[in-house]
Amino acid sequence: MRGELSEAQFKAVPEVSAAFEHAGREALCLELGKVITPTSMER
Repeated sequence: MRGELSEAQFKAVPEVSAAFEHAGREALCLELGKVITPTSMER
């Protein structure tokens, strides 16, 4: 797939978008020193 999709097209894939959102929330929790639980990761 490398070179076939732009970053915007790649992030437009629902599963990829969800993974980026999850990673962003997880990184914020780690930065703030919060314990990450399944319920804390909900939107």
